[in-house]
Amino acid sequence: MNPYKDEYAFTITKKFYDKFYSDNSKRIYIVGINPGRFGGGITDIPFTDPKNLEEKYGVKNDLKKRPELSSGFVYSVIDKLGGASEFYEKFFITALYPLALIKEGKNYNYYDSPELWEKLKPEILKTFKKQINFGAFNDVVIFWGKRTAGF
Repeated sequence: MNPYKDEYAFTITKKFYDKFYSDNSKRIYIVGINPGRFGGGITDIPFTDPKNLEEKYGVKNDLKKRPELSSGFVYSVIDKLGGASEFYEKFFITALYPLALIKEGKNYNYYDSPELWEKLKPEILKTFKKQINFGAFNDVVIFWGKRTAGF
């Protein structure tokens, strides 16, 4: 799934990033796997489904409001660290691979297949290097998921 091709998704994504990242501050990156089909695969905001994008962040949208399972954990972390404004001042959540992968109607991860990993590896490295240039602290990164850290 590629939310970058959806003009409507791009407009709501821009609202989110303008709201929380319209400065030049360096942030600690939190890196997860590729987006899920009900969350970042639709919104282009890692671990953020349309329902919570509207309810937690105030970004109204007409996208189908299905919960992304991993988002519950992410929102609880954000809430415990002071809420969205305070959290996003310090952290940037991203995905090692920016597109949602689907196999047989379910989320699929780049590490689920050695062949897929080898095919995607050059693109993953290229896109992640671009993301680092957005303003990452170069000495700290947090990985969500043991398998993600291994890659």
